[in-house]
Amino acid sequence: MKKIDLPKTLWWAVGSIVLMLIGAFGPWAKVLGIATVNGTDGGKDGWIVVGAAVVAAAVIASFVRWPRRWLLTLPILAGIAGAATAAYDINDINSLAPSSDSLFGGVDVVDTGWGIYLALVSSISLTLASIALSVETRRRAGTPEVSQTPTPAPS
Repeated sequence: MKKIDLPKTLWWAVGSIVLMLIGAFGPWAKVLGIATVNGTDGGKDGWIVVGAAVVAAAVIASFVRWPRRWLLTLPILAGIAGAATAAYDINDINSLAPSSDSLFGGVDVVDTGWGIYLALVSSISLTLASIALSVETRRRAGTPEVSQTPTPAPS
């Protein structure tokens, strides 16, 4: 059986996809320090991150069997979509929930949770990993194979 030499950047992309999924299902907001809203609850924007991760995973799996650089445009776009969704929601949560010292005794009405930040960072990471994988694939394709047959000496 032939051993497949997978680039390290591919594993970086796979790790980013896994973290995107964890972040999408993790807590995106905490209301009054009591109720937690996960990414797939409420506005359901976490599902956009899940969808982006699933698309990226399918394309990366296809890339392993059929390494074409153009395939990597989809994981790049999926990473951008996930990052844009999480960044928009962070901004939205922060703008809707200013600290209200007088109403709730110094407790923020809504805090952002770790899941939304993990979704943001891992989506950016997927974008960067996909770009790096594309560059590495191009470099590997441009590297000529070293010939094992000796070249005959000129006579």
